[in-house]
Amino acid sequence: HHMKTRTYKPADRQYRRGQDAKHDGMRGFAMMDVAFGAAILGIVVMGTLQIFSFGQRQITTRIQERSAYDLARMRVEEVIAQGITTAVARTDSNLTVTGEMPATRVTTITWIDDPADSTGAGDMDGPNDFKEVVVNINYGPDGATKTVTLTTVLVP
Repeated sequence: HHMKTRTYKPADRQYRRGQDAKHDGMRGFAMMDVAFGAAILGIVVMGTLQIFSFGQRQITTRIQERSAYDLARMRVEEVIAQGITTAVARTDSNLTVTGEMPATRVTTITWIDDPADSTGAGDMDGPNDFKEVVVNINYGPDGATKTVTLTTVLVP
């Protein structure tokens, strides 16, 4: 058998690309290449994690708002069930939004005199034409950082 031997000269194209007989055509990455690639990968991963984190916060916020709105709606239904003339304003403490965040529910009920049928002494059916029910749900880690308001008008 006859063994072939290849000799590389400076003018040889493969030699100029960084190959030599000792490494037989294989070339590795320099430490700087690896460091630069790791830095770019780190930036991409951190950006992706930030996007997911922002999305999770938005979902949590919407769930909390929906839970607060449900508490307000339940109070309006209570007022309707009690009757427009007997329902009274009140504040409810010891409530929670999504079962974990402290909340306070403040209900104000105000009689409104509709100017369409005159007001005051000239109002033939009296000054109490309808009631405006406003329910505020204050919630958050300290009990009052966010507010959801539900306003309803009830006609007797």
